[in-house]
Amino acid sequence: MVSPGNKYIPQTNTLPTIKKDTALLSDSGITFVLTQDLDFSKTNYSGELIADTIIGSTDGSNNPATFILSLQGLCVSGEITSEQLNIGDFTSFLQKSLAEPNVSQVISVTDDSANEYHEVDSLLQDTIYKSVTNIGSDVLTVTENLKPISAPYRYTTQVSLETRKTTLIFGGGNAATLEDDVIPDPSEFAIPLYGKTINKNYSLDPNRLLNSNTYGTIKANSVLTVRYRHGGGLDNNCDTNSINTIDTLYIDFPPTSTPVNNVFVRNSIDVTNLEPARGGADQPSTDRLRSLVTSARNSQNRIVTKQDLLARVYTMPTNFGQIFRASVKSSQDNPYATRLYLATQNQNGHIDIAPDALKKNLRTFINNNRLITDSVDMLDASVINIGLKFEILVDKDYSKRIVLQKTLQRLKEYFKIDNFHIEQPISFSDVKNIIYNTEGVISIMMFEFNNLQGVIGDRQYSDIFYSISDSTYKGLLIPTDGSIFEVKFPLDDIIGTAN
Repeated sequence: MVSPGNKYIPQTNTLPTIKKDTALLSDSGITFVLTQDLDFSKTNYSGELIADTIIGSTDGSNNPATFILSLQGLCVSGEITSEQLNIGDFTSFLQKSLAEPNVSQVISVTDDSANEYHEVDSLLQDTIYKSVTNIGSDVLTVTENLKPISAPYRYTTQVSLETRKTTLIFGGGNAATLEDDVIPDPSEFAIPLYGKTINKNYSLDPNRLLNSNTYGTIKANSVLTVRYRHGGGLDNNCDTNSINTIDTLYIDFPPTSTPVNNVFVRNSIDVTNLEPARGGADQPSTDRLRSLVTSARNSQNRIVTKQDLLARVYTMPTNFGQIFRASVKSSQDNPYATRLYLATQNQNGHIDIAPDALKKNLRTFINNNRLITDSVDMLDASVINIGLKFEILVDKDYSKRIVLQKTLQRLKEYFKIDNFHIEQPISFSDVKNIIYNTEGVISIMMFEFNNLQGVIGDRQYSDIFYSISDSTYKGLLIPTDGSIFEVKFPLDDIIGTAN
């Protein structure tokens, strides 16, 4: 079809969605399963398709007739198996083992009444966090939202080192009493002594106090359906371009697409891995397990220090939004509060403020691990756009143009945003050394930073005013609290001349 700008583009109303659980095969016969949906009709903020698009064929007038679209998705090795477990009369902390060894992930557990069981770290954990699709305007930055939900039906897993089989351990409560008191009243276990004046020792099974819904519940006399992924190992690693076969395809077309188009698109689908599949490993040895236990001895599932908070921020799954830079400072107003400065990147790689959906997800993500007396104030990091002007004297035996180009290229590498963090100062000496160490440079005749703000030409900078002279201290350019330096347009913001 022809767009309003007289540009040929694919017909978006015919583009399919490749569904997750689509199975692929490597040349060596290893199964890989797609873990996410790939929507080929999805567009960015500008209305352009996010899929890479090239012309597949042209018509007699040399106009595009077909297009080839490609998207990248994450695949995991292993076969998916569905197994049914029969649950008889109620048993506290029931254990059920899965038939296949080397289970890498339990995908879902549901019973015949459509109750969903959730895997937890401990049966005391009664809340889990579930991802739901974000339908807001910031969907390209935050694809999913993090939602806390109650998990009365839950289980933990343990693996036998001998058989490599996984056992599911369910809760200690009966689903039939789910609406009863969560914690039993210990006074109900008191023994009345009518007509007696002598007290004897009485035995009481303390496990009766555990027969409650505090540790989760399970429905008696039901059938559980367990879907899980198993397999893996060192032999699952594959080289580039070695996954080329579609074993099972799950695909959806929009209602507006014709049957003829559906058949054409389905028959044209191809797959390959542009990167090698890595990460597969055999079961760890005893020595390896011993080293892992030692390294994890000091780990904790709570936020106590600033380093703990930053670790949680940077390890939030990227589908809930990705934090590019974060910084933690103590609040001057509240001794129990912490200021968390956040910065993200837009599609052009420039520093941007974090969307509200991302902040909400992050607050949910860290809330379960922070101390109850602590509070975290999330603030947007201020972006200080700066530029650099310099003039150099070049040795007469060198080409001024080539030396200047090399100097500019080295400065651009130094000022890449990946090299900067929130509240990181700039050392004048470091920048000057880059210039001095460029072959052919004799001296620096002029060197100055400048603040860029608002609209300059066709370039949009931040509106933050920053005084270079007032912020210079002992050869350092000091950023303000919670701010980050950015050379936003290096080609225009770094200006040099050579003599």
